[in-house]
Amino acid sequence: MLDSISIAKGLVQLGFTLAKDNVRAQKFTRHDLTHPVYVKTASQRGKPMYKMPLVLHPALQGSVLPLVRDKVNFNSNWNNSNLVEFPKAVNKNGKFQHYGLALDVVDHEMLRWIISSLQANSLPVGSEANASHETEIEALYQARRGQGVFREKLLKYWQQTCSVSDISLTGILKASHIKPWSESNDTERLDLYNGLLLNPTLDALFDKGLITFSNDGGVLHGKTVESQLGALGINETMRLKRIEEKHLKYLSWHRANVFVG
Repeated sequence: MLDSISIAKGLVQLGFTLAKDNVRAQKFTRHDLTHPVYVKTASQRGKPMYKMPLVLHPALQGSVLPLVRDKVNFNSNWNNSNLVEFPKAVNKNGKFQHYGLALDVVDHEMLRWIISSLQANSLPVGSEANASHETEIEALYQARRGQGVFREKLLKYWQQTCSVSDISLTGILKASHIKPWSESNDTERLDLYNGLLLNPTLDALFDKGLITFSNDGGVLHGKTVESQLGALGINETMRLKRIEEKHLKYLSWHRANVFVG
């Protein structure tokens, strides 16, 4: 889980500005978002907060909570007087105080995903654009973990079997991006042709650039693994079972930027 300091740095990288540096709650703003975002801070400056450090406007509960409910801890009624743009409600002590939705953030990909969700909800409520963008956000988040729509696409395309070997134990097969997630744009991240379904050994080798594939689907290996091909279950005749024109730009990128030769 990200602590408050990591989240604050992540927000700055995502284009936010620290608008107010209060004790207990730092205020961050971005020009394209309707509401500010708050990050909890410790009373002792410089110390991280670990418990549900990100605080969002309570109006976002309906859109954000369904997507994170099963992934993180949250408090839909975190009270703090510094949340001045947020509404007020009676807290457990009977005081009328500002409140927000406080939640954990697993990693920087989840932070990016949440902020994208906030951006979607700055569109007119109920609009087709809003609904479409929220669906895309969820798909991107699941694709980051080899789950959801992206994985299902690959399982169907490769007929529930590794793209290279005969392994069909779908529970261990990895939905691998050819052009890595970190280097791809949102369209590429969900593109079926930027994906391979690989057994764990091939996935690890491909991810580290120790193997790659030619434009005709043949396996290319680096010198590092040359003496261990047999032990790794790789032979010179292995190749991708299918290859289409749309795969080629991704395979070319992998050979040029990931493959270590």
